[in-house]
Amino acid sequence: MIIELMAEILKKRPADNIVNEVVEKASLLPEHLRTVDITLKLLSDLLRTNIVLMNADNEVTNQIKWPRNSTTDLERLLRRVAVEDGQQVLKNDFSIFYKELYQKGNGSLSLYLLKEHELLTEAECEQTVELLRVALNLWGKKHGEVNEAALVHAILNDESEKMYRLANQLKIDVKGIELMWLLQLNDLKEEKKLKEDILSYASKFYKTCVTQLLDDQLIVLLGNYRHNDSELVLGETFIQNSPYKESIDSIVLCPRLRNTTDVRTTYQLVNEVALQLPKLFHEKKNFSISEIRQVAYANKLIQSGEAEVEETLALLSPIMDSKEQLMTLCSFLLDAGADFQICSEQLFIHKNTVKYRIKKISEALGYNVMRFSESYECYVACLTYRLISL
Repeated sequence: MIIELMAEILKKRPADNIVNEVVEKASLLPEHLRTVDITLKLLSDLLRTNIVLMNADNEVTNQIKWPRNSTTDLERLLRRVAVEDGQQVLKNDFSIFYKELYQKGNGSLSLYLLKEHELLTEAECEQTVELLRVALNLWGKKHGEVNEAALVHAILNDESEKMYRLANQLKIDVKGIELMWLLQLNDLKEEKKLKEDILSYASKFYKTCVTQLLDDQLIVLLGNYRHNDSELVLGETFIQNSPYKESIDSIVLCPRLRNTTDVRTTYQLVNEVALQLPKLFHEKKNFSISEIRQVAYANKLIQSGEAEVEETLALLSPIMDSKEQLMTLCSFLLDAGADFQICSEQLFIHKNTVKYRIKKISEALGYNVMRFSESYECYVACLTYRLISL
């Protein structure tokens, strides 16, 4: 009943508002998500319609199914039907509208709308064509480009059709991607040299190496590892030895990626907390994805309400009045990775002094902060404390 009611409401939606409505929604998204593909997804949801866009070589550049889990083979359906430009026909319970467009830089494009069990109105077809022209003018200048930048954008924006087409043309095995480095840069002057340095280093270990700058973040996608040595130390080794390490604020190592969906969700997770990292972890450059998840967890905990925060910080109550002990514990767990030597260097005190303080802190808290099963709660409490102190 609810679905039928929503369908009736959508039918009554004025078709002449489609362009403004979709463009307005797309404009509110982060810059890297303002794309032709995202625009078509918004339109597909609005019209409850499948959308296919092909280039001059009849290659699918964008394919949006509605609903998204539809198993209909749209390309096969289109191969079996002939539609004149600007016309709509019925085929296998689908109404199919076709329009040929031309855009400078992208050449001839073929647009197909395929709606099941229902005809598209003339206004809907006209508005769709107008919307596509607007989207191509606003965000489609590089829509037809075949390069690694377009491939990375397709991966991060969940443009699967475009991703596989570009990967095939560039001969890049996107299914083999299993590791990602995310480098936050503070100086873009050396970006090209840094990319060359990364490719020179990473290509010794990986068959698949893709690097791309997005805003002030360098994304490195790696796959098909061809060595027996541990992958975990490669990123740390690189950042320690690179002549351009001063232009790198941080590097997040994201291993064990199962597919490009993992790449996208991991990238989004890191960017949710990226700006907080320098303030939460002092003098720290190397981060694991596990540390990123803990920051995200602490953020959610704070958003849950005052009661949850108080319960988490209660663990630290025995040392809350001691600035020295609180600072030492946070530095030891967050900044130094529970390493006495690193902690002593960061606090400018002797290593034995750190050991003594940690021993006293453990006694006060009733937790052995050197034992993982007990230090985890202390770690989350320290993260929460620093987050609310930002």
